[in-house]
Amino acid sequence: MKIKRWLIISYILVILSPIVTGTILFTWISNYDKDIKLENYLENTSRFSKYEEKLKDPKIYLDYSGDYDFLSEDDKNYAEIRLYNKYGYSIYSSGSKSMNYIVNKENLYKNFYDIKVGYKADSLRKPVFLDNQIIGIYEITLNKNDFVKEVNKRTLLAVGLFALNFIIVLFVAIKMIDKKINNPLKLLIHSMKRFAKGENIEIDYSSKDEIGELILKFDSMKDQIEENNYKLEIEKNSKEYMISAISHDLKTPLTSIRAYTEIIKDEAGNEHTKKYEDIILQKCDYMKDMLEDLHLYTLLTSDYKGEFAEVEGEELFQMITSGYSEIFSQNKLDYQEEINIKGNYLVDVKSMIRLMDNLITNALKYSEDRGRVFLGIYSKEFSLSTILDSKTSKLIEDFKKEESCIIVQNTGKTISQEELKDILEPFYKADNSRSNKKSGTGLGLSIVKKIIEKHKGRLKIISENNTTTVICTIKREDD
Repeated sequence: MKIKRWLIISYILVILSPIVTGTILFTWISNYDKDIKLENYLENTSRFSKYEEKLKDPKIYLDYSGDYDFLSEDDKNYAEIRLYNKYGYSIYSSGSKSMNYIVNKENLYKNFYDIKVGYKADSLRKPVFLDNQIIGIYEITLNKNDFVKEVNKRTLLAVGLFALNFIIVLFVAIKMIDKKINNPLKLLIHSMKRFAKGENIEIDYSSKDEIGELILKFDSMKDQIEENNYKLEIEKNSKEYMISAISHDLKTPLTSIRAYTEIIKDEAGNEHTKKYEDIILQKCDYMKDMLEDLHLYTLLTSDYKGEFAEVEGEELFQMITSGYSEIFSQNKLDYQEEINIKGNYLVDVKSMIRLMDNLITNALKYSEDRGRVFLGIYSKEFSLSTILDSKTSKLIEDFKKEESCIIVQNTGKTISQEELKDILEPFYKADNSRSNKKSGTGLGLSIVKKIIEKHKGRLKIISENNTTTVICTIKREDD
């Protein structure tokens, strides 16, 4: 059944059920009221007759002495008698000691001989004659206590049954809505989340309603996405294989070209050709570096998981950074280093070495002549160097609360905000005027970004006031 039709029918049933139940219960109470009224009427008629024999005596109304007791002890629980003289003054009342009140004669003289049937009591009012003159009036009231109790009991029972019916109908409606709508939607949402995580799913739902159609459409879309993903994976693997193959195939002839060029350079000794020989060697080195970077970048963008191992932080970075000071000394740059790190870290050591080399090479390339390069590696236990300005230090302190930080800072031309937006993109090269050294491949920082992502860390670059700072974070295992 379609959900729209099912909802309409359910709505009608939910609306009609309380109405039908209420009608049945009202009819039940009304029929009881009719049956018991007739029974009470016949019973009270005989009771009225019993009291009327006593109350018709004219002497009572001519000279009332107050010594009369018209009701027995048993009758006092359900009957009441009032006597009035012909002027409407109350001369006797079995239910009240106070008799000093008067009733309007017009109202008192109405409805003689008629039994007035009420919900709580039935009453009868009749005149008493002497010589064809009204000398008094008596009024007999018979309370219907048992009837009222029974009606109240049945009313409470009816209200309880109505409430119970309403609760049952509501409960059944909620359960049916859950079964028909909520549960299938939850199943679909859960399956979509699992599919988004890459899990292989099958939705077990056989209904032909709108949600069933939606699930069929989702299954169709899922199959199409999986087919497209499979095709993309094949294309990606083919591309990666092609790049790796080209990189490998080009390395061998480049090595040969470089070797032969060095032999020619050593043997020729011609100053005129030496310039061109140097150019050939530089281009060979450049192409070799590009092929290595391209191969590594392709590897990092694939499903390659890396060779992760848990290592001690200080030992790792002391090993990686050894020898950096000689490189900067040869290039006449002021190099300062602080390695203050504790704890164990899960890292791919080869990738981490490449990350540090790329950061140091980048700082070396873009530092101004006789400039300064600072390398700092900190865990949360240690304070930052005073070399860092307050703004940069504040940002790093925020990172240090949860992760350890690798900081490489160099002095040189400021990178514009426009360039910072693209500087991590592959093959992007910043303004060449920032460096008087040879250009790189444009993959250095892109590789750094991919390595940091593999280590589930963060990367931030700040360039202000002729100072550029690269901040990388890595997670600590023993936190």
